[in-house]
Amino acid sequence: MNSAVLLVLPEIRDLIHSGSAEDLAVALAPFHSADLADILEGLEDEEAVILLHSLTPHEGVEAFEQLEDPVQVRLFETIGAERMGKLVELMSPDDRADLINNLPP
Repeated sequence: MNSAVLLVLPEIRDLIHSGSAEDLAVALAPFHSADLADILEGLEDEEAVILLHSLTPHEGVEAFEQLEDPVQVRLFETIGAERMGKLVELMSPDDRADLINNLPP
């Protein structure tokens, strides 16, 4: 995790717990997808779910695809297949196949 992400992680957590979805989206707007993935990895699963839902579908997919496979699987299981459907549909075919292959039967 890069140092810039470490510096903003407490503020992101505060916004997740006490801010609005709009405030969170505005705070995350300047971040690149790799930085968003680092932020997701630094959060508890429930916090990461809230953050993913505050992103546009395009931003969410780009960040999700940057995550390590075990993190993707954990978040997929936390969010659930039904709620992950749109995100999975938007993933690149290769990333989608990798995710599906990594999911438990």
